This record gives sequence, C-alpha cells and structure tokens, in this order.
Amino acid sequence: MNNETAIENAEKYLNNSIRKSKDSPITKYELRFYNLFKVPLRPFFDINMFRIGKYYFDVVRFDEYCEKRLGYDIDVHGSLSDFVAFKYGNCARNLIEEIMRDA
Repeated sequence: MNNETAIENAEKYLNNSIRKSKDSPITKYELRFYNLFKVPLRPFFDINMFRIGKYYFDVVRFDEYCEKRLGYDIDVHGSLSDFVAFKYGNCARNLIEEIMRDA
C-alpha cells in the first residue's frame, strides 16, 4: 500500500469510526491547520495509535507530504521546520510545534 492510499484509508477510518473528543489535538487544531495548509489534519495522525486511544502526530508522514506535494527538499530548504516557516510563516511553524507537544 502506498503512502497516499494509507492516508486516504486513515482519513476514512477516522471520519467513520472515531468520535471527536473536545480535548483531542485534532479537534483543537484542525481548523487552524486547515486554514494554513489547506489540507485536513487527520491524515497526519497515526491510525494505529488511535486504536489504543492515543494521539500521535506523524511528523514523518507530514514530511513526506511536504516533499511530494509542496516541493520540500532537505538539501535545498534545510529542516522541515525552516521550510514550513519559509512557505507559510512562523505561525505555521509554531502550530506544528504546538501540535507535536500536545499530541
């Protein structure tokens, strides 16, 4: 299964099987994330962790998304954090860091 299919499957599972909790990082950050990146936040959370009731922002999946869809290249842009700040501003970098701390 390729990464895009995995993301699509995860999103379907989350949309159909997980009730959003008011304290979940997804509920807390999804609107801000979507407004900045124009993609849903849910696919970047690890589906296997959801099954055991944990929230885990999958930074590797986000990194792969940035490489494939946004043209991120570590050799050109440096760190993913620097790329996010360059492309979307420091508020986007801060949001990713906040999500990672909270999840």
